[in-house]
Amino acid sequence: LPTPPMLARFLTDNERVLAVHRIRANKIGILNRNLKWHQIKEALNPFRDPQIYLFPSFATALFICLSLPGVNSSGYMKRITLSSYAFLGYALGNINAPFMVKVGETPAYRSVFFADIICIILQGIFLILLRIYYVRENRRRDQLLAEGQVQNAPEDEFADKTDLELLRFRYVVSRTQLSIVSIAN
Repeated sequence: LPTPPMLARFLTDNERVLAVHRIRANKIGILNRNLKWHQIKEALNPFRDPQIYLFPSFATALFICLSLPGVNSSGYMKRITLSSYAFLGYALGNINAPFMVKVGETPAYRSVFFADIICIILQGIFLILLRIYYVRENRRRDQLLAEGQVQNAPEDEFADKTDLELLRFRYVVSRTQLSIVSIAN
């Protein structure tokens, strides 16, 4: 954890006082290294603070969104471009987030809360739609392979081709497949 403002060497005495007053105004408390079990129990109790249980689903969706381009695409430049595009979206969201706060909403920040909920729901919808696409495309490719319309060319083994160019490429749609892909890489 970062140094508390009272001990920060890079702050002047006046800046330390201002930092402590800002913490007091925010009502978030200051660094205390003593273990407080009642705070841990409160944090883990879904009936005391149910909003907090949205964050693990958000973090999971964020991880999936940032990692999918690298797992579910082929072609080196395509993977790099898609991963960069996903990270750019993440960065733009972080830049845009402060503008979601409306003056006078402290301490609830309802507009930010609703924006987060909307983004989490949209992420879920987009991931479901993407999964449906991947499953359908895998089935179509399996059918083409079964009908003999797609041949496994040995020269394609290490070719730098995209997933659209390699019809034997399969999109990852389950944890089992993801584990196999991770082991194979």
